[in-house]
Amino acid sequence: MMMAMEIVWAVFYWVIFLNCWVVLPFMTEYVTAGEFTQKGKIIRAIINNLIFYSVAGVFFVGFLVYLYIMDAFHDVTF
Repeated sequence: MMMAMEIVWAVFYWVIFLNCWVVLPFMTEYVTAGEFTQKGKIIRAIINNLIFYSVAGVFFVGFLVYLYIMDAFHDVTF
């Protein structure tokens, strides 16, 4: 059974995590969007975030492939 502080810590952790990776980037793009309607700003913010996370994901997968090719995982134990 989790103690009360562990529950509080877990809730704070996940709220901050979601704010940092979902809410704040969305709001930043929403504010800087050049659209004139609220719906247009929301769509533009979602598209810009999808583009950013897609590019970051491609680079991350490329980096993992590079590490695999260079045999950098031979000493890693899980």
